[in-house]
Amino acid sequence: MEKESNHICLCPLEGIINLIAKKWAILIISIISHHKKIRFNDIQQRLDGISPKALTDVLKDLHNENLIHLLHFPQSRSSGPLDKSETRNHPGDRNFPYG
Repeated sequence: MEKESNHICLCPLEGIINLIAKKWAILIISIISHHKKIRFNDIQQRLDGISPKALTDVLKDLHNENLIHLLHFPQSRSSGPLDKSETRNHPGDRNFPYG
């Protein structure tokens, strides 16, 4: 007979817990989840005190875990060659539990 255990295995969640436990991650996920598309600068303006490097690092981590999509598109000449936009995965996507 198997002995019943009250232990809950969180193994599949360990990677995502480590990611969202990082500073700024939950706030960034929250901001992105309320927009179909949002630009990098718009996210930075909503997060008082975040550096561009910190924002970039967290966005890369979220992208690497397939929680967000990064879109690159041409911008006006005065602003530079590329602009980035972050979008949430669709609520039905299996990798994105936020909606």
